Amino acid sequence: MKPIKCKWPLNHISVSSTGRYRPCCAWEEQPNQITVKDNSIEDYLDSDFYVEMIKDLRNGNYASGCAECIDDEKSGIKGLKDAGWVRYNNRSDFKLHDMEIKFGNLCNAGCIMCSSYNSSLIQQEQGKYPELMSFKKHNDIPDQQWYQDPDKFSEIVALASSAKNIRFTGGEPTVQGLLTKFLTQLSEINTDITIQITSNGSSYSDKLHDVLIKFKKVNINISVDAYGKANDFIRWPIVWEKLEQNVDNMRQHHDVNIEISLQAAGVDSLPELIEWCEDRSLFWNVNSVYEPIYLQPFLAADDIKDKARKINDIKINKLLDYSSTDHDRDQLRQKMLNYFDTLSSIRGIDWKEHVNV
Repeated sequence: MKPIKCKWPLNHISVSSTGRYRPCCAWEEQPNQITVKDNSIEDYLDSDFYVEMIKDLRNGNYASGCAECIDDEKSGIKGLKDAGWVRYNNRSDFKLHDMEIKFGNLCNAGCIMCSSYNSSLIQQEQGKYPELMSFKKHNDIPDQQWYQDPDKFSEIVALASSAKNIRFTGGEPTVQGLLTKFLTQLSEINTDITIQITSNGSSYSDKLHDVLIKFKKVNINISVDAYGKANDFIRWPIVWEKLEQNVDNMRQHHDVNIEISLQAAGVDSLPELIEWCEDRSLFWNVNSVYEPIYLQPFLAADDIKDKARKINDIKINKLLDYSSTDHDRDQLRQKMLNYFDTLSSIRGIDWKEHVNV
């Protein structure tokens, strides 16, 4: 039997922001995915969705939701699929190695590249300001809110307790105390687990700290896309000074890494951000924003991209040159600027005082 295209679906379970089972964190939502609230893990593995996806991958093809990995491959960088080949052993049947868990789209930030799919703040904003709909599609798949059902919540905790690694993402996993509640229940079953949290860095409570230190290992990935006030605009309403304070607090107790979503608005301050990371001995990683297409990093002005190339990082250079679309560059840049003008008017934060594109 020839090797499967991607190892993730045989080793990993992800709970999406709409409350559906999916094979990895980069998977693009498909209409035939089954809900967590109304189905067990066995139902997922027996579903037409899972069976057809595995069939495609065994035939050496990407499956229907693999858009991000397809773009990574086209841009010439190693993406999630490649990481799976390093991370996982070969196997013919599913066995849980790790999980990703989202508590719906609950989030306290409205990042400019995000959507209502992963941000309840953006969802509320779109309902109030219909002019935003010309820039982003609205998430019309309702969150099943499995985490509001005590029995289902405990069922997912029990499932997670057999994993070696659990990653919590969002939205923002630290809001409403759901992460602390989940980890508290989990710690009563198994603490020999590596916990990974992807957060916007806006909060780090004493209650969360007290339960995290019970586990084998904790990695915290902070999403930071630019330095200083540029990040304030990109990840509004996160404030840089508070973010910096929380990062410095977290790294006293845990391994902290910086995850950078590279986009046109963040390219100008990228050298300063990398310097900030290195001053704190923080490992950093960069990935591209492919959607919306009018925010892709290649749209930054040429002199700004030239400054970022001086970082002399192969992956950054490839992403600065890559375009996933054949749309006219000038038209895309104009849509980006129109979008920034609209956000500035709605949010009361002037993009021209924060970012340079």
